Amino acid sequence: MNARTNLFFALGLSLLALGAALGCASDAVEVRDGFVQIRALPSLPDVTWVPRELKKAPAFKSEKVRYAIYVLGEGRKSAMILAWDESEGTGKGYDTLYADKNFNGDLTEDGEHFFSKNPADPKKAENGAFERYHLGKIKEADGPGEFEFHLESAYSNDALTYPTEFRVNAAKGGFAVGCIPGNISLKWSNELKAAPVYVLGGPAVPSVNEKQPGESLGTLEAGRSFHAWYTVRMFGDSHDTQLRFAFSTVGSAGQPQTLLRVLDKDGKTLEELPFVGGCACGGGYGQEVLIPSRVPPGKHEVVARIKRPESLGGPADFIYPIEVTNPMYGKPIRDPAYTSLKQSFPGARVVSLRRIGGEKEAQKAFPEEVLVPGKVEDNHLMEDCLPYQNDGGDRTLLVGHRQGDGRSHEYRMLLRFDLSALPKDAKIQAASARLTLVASDQYSQLKAGAVLEAYAMRRTWIESIARSVHETPYSNWYGPAMLYQKDNVVKWGKPGADDPEVDRYPEPACSVEVGEFPALLEPGKDAKGPREPWRMVGLDLTALMKKWQSGEIPNCGVLLKVKGSLSSYVCSSEFPDYPFRPTLVVAYEGSEAKAEITVAPGEDLAAAVNRAKESKRPVLVKFYSSTCGVCRRVEESTYADAEVKKALGERFELVRLKVEDHADLAAELGVGSVPAVVVLAPDGKTQKALLAASQLKDAQTFLDALQKLK
Repeated sequence: MNARTNLFFALGLSLLALGAALGCASDAVEVRDGFVQIRALPSLPDVTWVPRELKKAPAFKSEKVRYAIYVLGEGRKSAMILAWDESEGTGKGYDTLYADKNFNGDLTEDGEHFFSKNPADPKKAENGAFERYHLGKIKEADGPGEFEFHLESAYSNDALTYPTEFRVNAAKGGFAVGCIPGNISLKWSNELKAAPVYVLGGPAVPSVNEKQPGESLGTLEAGRSFHAWYTVRMFGDSHDTQLRFAFSTVGSAGQPQTLLRVLDKDGKTLEELPFVGGCACGGGYGQEVLIPSRVPPGKHEVVARIKRPESLGGPADFIYPIEVTNPMYGKPIRDPAYTSLKQSFPGARVVSLRRIGGEKEAQKAFPEEVLVPGKVEDNHLMEDCLPYQNDGGDRTLLVGHRQGDGRSHEYRMLLRFDLSALPKDAKIQAASARLTLVASDQYSQLKAGAVLEAYAMRRTWIESIARSVHETPYSNWYGPAMLYQKDNVVKWGKPGADDPEVDRYPEPACSVEVGEFPALLEPGKDAKGPREPWRMVGLDLTALMKKWQSGEIPNCGVLLKVKGSLSSYVCSSEFPDYPFRPTLVVAYEGSEAKAEITVAPGEDLAAAVNRAKESKRPVLVKFYSSTCGVCRRVEESTYADAEVKKALGERFELVRLKVEDHADLAAELGVGSVPAVVVLAPDGKTQKALLAASQLKDAQTFLDALQKLK
């Protein structure tokens, strides 16, 4: 991004009232959890009242003067006519702008004539920076709003485009919009009567993959990733006259949340799967979801959820229909490792140990699979990238080699299964780690001969950031418990856990061939044709498992690395398709393994309610998601504040709930998005308050909200 895009202006002190949201095509209004459901593009604003004549015009030099009109706010007196002219009239470039800042139709008045200002640095001009016009502050004629316009040309001297930006700051409802990215230019007309109208008022509306709300996003296939790239914008007198919100951030509401709403055959919601990741660039924002095998084939919805301020339309879900095909639905996912162990050890108990965070995640790969919930830790190590780490929420982990910055970078993976769920009298006969490779993007590819090797670790390591990146360690390429502070660093013997005397054992405990993944499903087609979406592989951990179980060596997990070319993604313990998560398949003799789903410390609602009944204190429930970046920031800042910790500890019984595991309860309590806080009476049933993300953004705001609960 060009640094010139960071043009934020200190504007007005008064509240900008932009008006109510425009009506939807349908008269019926559906509301879910406080979000209006919008299933069609809102109608365009009425601009028939906009004046199309000048009372007085300057002596233009060009025979082809360009005109555009900006409507400020919601009233009908603030239509500003712009005229773009050439100082020499040669047709070689537009460099003179007139703006009717007081909306009286006279462009000859002082302060309404602007000549372009080129960058002082000639090198910047050579790199594509041309005209720059700063119109100053402009107040609405019939409203309290105060605007500031900064128009710029980045690619040629006859088009105003990226990084042009118009920013409106106010006590509430401030926002920034512009014609971003660079392929969007401001529209002009050589006839004032036909001049395009841009409206700085009305609702903010998203488009997803260039589709409008209500338009189908096409047919998707389960087992593959779907990318949603969208912009949030305002419309003028046509869809071409659009002003995009920079980085798709809507004022203080932040970036939208994207969901896959899974429906049954009757159209009822089964679950809502959050999109993950997030890449913001210019006027767009992208996220991704992998469609799990449990999603039934048929009609479903992608939801762009925007917490718009009331001045921009209010909170809304914008609905985009999709069709899902799923040849895997209802069919067992055969695991060669499980089948092999059952056949080789007919009298043994065979169980599958993997991370299960709740009842919904206890989905079997095949009917006869016996699931045992267990703690699974995993992380990836990335060469030469200190701040990059998995914080316990990444759904895929990378192994292998990938090009970047002109050189090859290696990725490795740490994996550890907690064996405490197995009975103490278990006599291990065989064990296999089931891993699933997924073709997450175009760069995921393993060539012929590539082998995945597993080395037993000698040292413990820490997976995640629990509270603050400045306090809590995590493992990465340089150490098993890295800190940002340079003077307090725990390092591996060699980077990448590569010291055979200190970090890991020198020889691989086991290996498996993983080459030629993903393979083309239709041989003879080009590389862009249908590809193998996923592949299960097994690592024989029998010998290592026996050593862990006997205590001969400590269970510090394994280091996974690829011997061979290129890289691939491996499903992590947070992967949304539950059977694809790392699974330890064990054949043993002994007592039956514990099959209860254990609740993580601090996340047991029933225990918190029991404590509340005894202490007579209310229950404070912190809803979060492992894929929610805002949740992490709130955890690291607001919840980590000393005053907040004191207030919560003195007044409430606390519990954290992952919204994916408690979707029904969240819906019942009105939690439409996370992070959120719900306060319940000591009975654990009566709801006292619901605090949204805006009330959790900083410690003082949260403390003020808690104070009002008294």
